[in-house]
Amino acid sequence: MKTSHSQTPDALHAWSELSAGDLPSRPASERVGDFAEVHRTFDEEAAQAQATRCVQCVHPGCVESCPVGSPIEEWLQLLAEGRFREAAEVVSRSNAIPEICTRLCPRDHLCERGCVLGGPSEPVCIGALEQFLQDYALGIGAVADVTSEPNGRSVAVVGAGAAALACADELSRRGFSVTQFDCGSDPGGSLVRGTASFRLDPAVVRRRVEILRGRGVTFKLDVTLGDRVSMADLRRDFDAVFVGLEVRPARGLQVPGAHLGGVLEGLSFLADSASGVRPDWKGRRVVVVGDDEVALDCARTAVRCGAAGVTMLCAGSEADSACSGRDLADAREEGVRILFGRVPVALQGNEAGSVCHVQIVGVARLSADDGRGSKLGLVSGAEESMAADIVIAAASTDRQRASLPGDFAGIGADGLGEVLVDANQMTRLAGVFAGGEIVRGPCDVVHAIRDARQAAAGIAAYLAGRAVTTGLA
Repeated sequence: MKTSHSQTPDALHAWSELSAGDLPSRPASERVGDFAEVHRTFDEEAAQAQATRCVQCVHPGCVESCPVGSPIEEWLQLLAEGRFREAAEVVSRSNAIPEICTRLCPRDHLCERGCVLGGPSEPVCIGALEQFLQDYALGIGAVADVTSEPNGRSVAVVGAGAAALACADELSRRGFSVTQFDCGSDPGGSLVRGTASFRLDPAVVRRRVEILRGRGVTFKLDVTLGDRVSMADLRRDFDAVFVGLEVRPARGLQVPGAHLGGVLEGLSFLADSASGVRPDWKGRRVVVVGDDEVALDCARTAVRCGAAGVTMLCAGSEADSACSGRDLADAREEGVRILFGRVPVALQGNEAGSVCHVQIVGVARLSADDGRGSKLGLVSGAEESMAADIVIAAASTDRQRASLPGDFAGIGADGLGEVLVDANQMTRLAGVFAGGEIVRGPCDVVHAIRDARQAAAGIAAYLAGRAVTTGLA
């Protein structure tokens, strides 16, 4: 471990003397040949130096921009002083599954956008430093695992994705007996079946699952929710219930020709890839439709499947993209061609009934007809035809009602699919809490974790007999 930095004048001005860094990447020519994680971690000296760039704001915008309220300035100070283990423990107090979150969090849209240095210089590389700390702590076997004595209360957690794992983590730390139910054969949900392994190694998720098991969390997998496991059963057998099911509807294309051969659905493609079913697309031309991380994962996976060319069509501008700037840069290095302000209007097929061309048009953000806000409109003359052998539909969809199995539908508003919660994440059913995608629709991992932590606190208060009542009818 490095020795502590003293607060010398040079240290106080490190932000202007040292450029912001990021985690080192494997060469693109190497990484496109496998599905291993793209980024390596900092060494201790580099991490400590980067942490000195933090100017320790009185009112840190990074904390205000973090959905889980991580005390970023506190752990950055500890890191700058070389107190790596203590810094990692501070991170873990505010983030239930930090080693997962830091790999997927859109930090350049959140904490790093809130960094005061983003104007005069470059923001502190908060996400990269957080990943260094978690990898460091796990590497020396120093995972923060402070738990309370068993409190005699039991909670059922439904689902096994980010929100469910985070809630199980928080509850088990508080001394609750936790049983986690999921229809999948392995915990992780979309973390392992809807996220490319070059962004999040499934081994990272499995390691967190083993930490939970070591804490006493019981996993009941391959269960049919709404049938073998009903909401009535859970309410009868447990003191409280948290529902963290994921809601990721298929994203089909709504254009002529969408039925043609060679047109795939993005989430299914990623799930197949995660299971090891990967096509040989040598010499094939691939077009991916969509502008979020699911679409970008599909495009980068297509490169790794040997595609001769991969083009990603994004309706919005690069400034509007939900993808992190780092991931966009990585994709471009790997050969993905990203066209912003483009949407498909039709697919054309060949005699064999397979897609061969995509008709696309240009779009731009225009003022709405009523003068309020804006909308996407066609750009006159911006039409072209693009050759394609494979089209992957991964376009974002509007929030849809959750498809809740059996009597789980009872947690929805008026017993229907839309799940509403109060400030404590409690649903219309007393003692039943929910968070993540089932409440928000498709969302990023850090907001799912935020809901899980809020729900765990709500459950603790509810079972302690505090005045926590749902404000829902």
